[in-house]
Amino acid sequence: MKNKLSILILIIAMSLLVVFAAPGSAEDPLVSVSYVEDKLTELKDEMIQLIDQKTVPTEDDATPPTDEPSLNNNPVFEALTFPNGSQLVFGESTEFIVRRGTATLIDPDENNLPDLTSGIDIAAGEEIPLNHHMLCPRRDGRGLVVAEDSADFWILIKGDYIVIK
Repeated sequence: MKNKLSILILIIAMSLLVVFAAPGSAEDPLVSVSYVEDKLTELKDEMIQLIDQKTVPTEDDATPPTDEPSLNNNPVFEALTFPNGSQLVFGESTEFIVRRGTATLIDPDENNLPDLTSGIDIAAGEEIPLNHHMLCPRRDGRGLVVAEDSADFWILIKGDYIVIK
């Protein structure tokens, strides 16, 4: 009888621990749906704050200054415009797509530039095809020059580049 009473007291004590333990605590490692939803809401609010802190470029900000070389490191494609005669030198792993206008490849070491769209290499002095995904694998002086007669040149760039006027 004493044994049964001890077991009953132990069961009641364990039940009370489970009932009064906070969800997600060391005593109750299981979490409730509301706990997960609260954490997701907190994360969402933090992400919104981070996005709000970043400045979104306007169309006027799309053209970088041309008096001095510019160094940019962008994790996403950025739509930019450049005046005729501008030279861009790309960094390591820079990707770009010429969307409008005419540009030719600058390649001092004659390494060529991979055209990921057509699977061929573009050589120095060749025109960069419109709407082709291009990749500069190394920072070795490869880039492009915007043609003097190019109308409304604009490009998508992801990665490092230097603008030389």
